[in-house]
Amino acid sequence: MPNLQHILVLCGGQSTEHAVSVLSARNIVERLNPAKYRVSVVLISEEGHPFFYHNVQDFLQSNTTRARQIQWSDIKADCIFSVLHGTHGEDGVMQGLLELLQLPYVGADVLGSAIGMDKDIAKRLMRAADLLVVDWYFVRKIDALTYADASSQFGPMLFVKPNSLGSSVGTQKVSDADSFQAALRNVFLLDDHALVEKAIVGREIECSVLGNENPKASLPGEIINRTEFYSYAAKYLDPNAAIVETLKVFIAPPPLPQVSSKLPLTLGEIAHMCFCMLLAHEAISITVSPFMRSAVRNEEICAGLALPSIISVKHSSASCAVRSRISTRFAIAFPIIFIPAS
Repeated sequence: MPNLQHILVLCGGQSTEHAVSVLSARNIVERLNPAKYRVSVVLISEEGHPFFYHNVQDFLQSNTTRARQIQWSDIKADCIFSVLHGTHGEDGVMQGLLELLQLPYVGADVLGSAIGMDKDIAKRLMRAADLLVVDWYFVRKIDALTYADASSQFGPMLFVKPNSLGSSVGTQKVSDADSFQAALRNVFLLDDHALVEKAIVGREIECSVLGNENPKASLPGEIINRTEFYSYAAKYLDPNAAIVETLKVFIAPPPLPQVSSKLPLTLGEIAHMCFCMLLAHEAISITVSPFMRSAVRNEEICAGLALPSIISVKHSSASCAVRSRISTRFAIAFPIIFIPAS
């Protein structure tokens, strides 16, 4: 029996995206090469308790009788592959715990995770870097923003979304005062802060960025969405809602940000800039029209969101750092999404 690297896939959690995280874990476990890796799974229940699956087939078959509840200090592995979604999974909380446990893990570190999960902060950083970002209002529960206020600045069609959730959970498209207020009430059931954004109509393009210290961009892929917008249901529940088509060339639809006085940036170059700006070591997605809209991290990609088919890396679909003081590297995947103007 060869000395295989032990990969522990971490999934589930207490967020609203528990089920999608489990789907992400299934996709990963099924694709990890058993000739290279010894794979086990820890599934965190919706109550926050970790359950260990030594045999991944028991996990894939949802055989909960073979899962053993453990303590966090019991976890041992060469690398933790966390595909927790949303709160306490992508926002730096789990990354901080893994740092304290001195466990190597895949993906962004505490700060990078926190930045990428907070849409308002991420957008401010990108705007400070002179990248075009969709205009937005950051709304607290005590604020009195009205539809009239927002639509007078952004036009009649708006998006209302939680500031610190992923997978389009709680995101709603609104076009009048009643739907605007209803959307805000719903968001504040999920998050303490909301974003109100100008609706942008255009093509939706994603571009993978692969690497650690020297990341590189793949060819872009276009999301062909057959629903009103790329919602939670379109991403995860309806297999016919969206497909992705890999584009064979890099595209730079004007007007895009300039590199000093040189040629306009390509989508790949913008993706690379966003990757570095958000301190990413894993999957993020950025939407542009030609403006960046938000950042989405690796876990959504692992859940089966579209990834340009052109990507080719030795074992998995991209590469990113294992975050810890142990100098190790593992390979994982992620894209960055854009919406160029049509």
